[in-house]
Amino acid sequence: MIGDAFVFDGVAHVFNFEKKNALGPPGEMFNNHLYAFHAALTPDGQTVLPPEEFLRQWTVDEIDDMVYRQSGTDMLVAMPLPLTDLFRDGLSPWEECAELARRNPDRTVFWGSVNPLEGRRALDLMERQVGEFGAKAFKFYNVRYDYGRPFPWRMDDPQVAFPVFEKAQELGVKLIGVHKGVPLGPQPIESTQTWDMDGAAANFPDLDFVIFHVGLPFIDEVCWQLIRHPNLYASIAATINPRTWSRATATRSSPSRPSGRSSARTCSACTAWTWRRRAPAWAAEPRRRPSTQRSQPTGCASGP
Repeated sequence: MIGDAFVFDGVAHVFNFEKKNALGPPGEMFNNHLYAFHAALTPDGQTVLPPEEFLRQWTVDEIDDMVYRQSGTDMLVAMPLPLTDLFRDGLSPWEECAELARRNPDRTVFWGSVNPLEGRRALDLMERQVGEFGAKAFKFYNVRYDYGRPFPWRMDDPQVAFPVFEKAQELGVKLIGVHKGVPLGPQPIESTQTWDMDGAAANFPDLDFVIFHVGLPFIDEVCWQLIRHPNLYASIAATINPRTWSRATATRSSPSRPSGRSSARTCSACTAWTWRRRAPAWAAEPRRRPSTQRSQPTGCASGP
């Protein structure tokens, strides 16, 4: 905790930035863009690592120690990256994230991730990630870059996306995240647009969808989508200073919802959740898993 604020870090990757892990220049470009995020988004007064210290393989031990012993974080989400088009192990292997969650099952939530273009193999892996490793949600990346050219897929594609959504429902998972906007490496920006989220939300009203990074630079469009679809949410991770966002949205509300609801929905999957009130009862009881809560965040870390 930080003072009386309960801190929930909603995106933690176990990165492998080793040069040999990158599949050529596209992967190396992706790494360099993430280092630029680190250099630009680290708060004033905090340590900015030089490239040679940042761009390496990070271990589960290091992430666990960094989050729980070197910071005031109370809980976090261990989130894989399935970028096997750019990295040999996807950049943040799901097995490492599952291990991170296993070490602190009462504090760390494991999100699964697969490549829906792999069809039956992706569905089988979803079953394994939920059944054997307790995945509570899934996050997808729908811009691939195979063989030197972009190969995107859409969240409203009945053949590619809908089978993984149906599998999630079958497995009892009701939360789906997707990386939108913030194009990294060679990914074309048009393939990161959010136009496909309307179809996903409309066809699966019992699933909640999180648009990560508020689809930057398509923030205005995302806000209109949030107003129109009650099961669409947005994460401000690595996108918007939450303190500024908090002040800007404190008195705003969605036309179709009670005052303050729209800003809370927009921030629901922020990289770091904090509550400026007494910590919830379950925070003091390490054996209890919290139910999903959505409140106005006041602190945020970065993560793709």
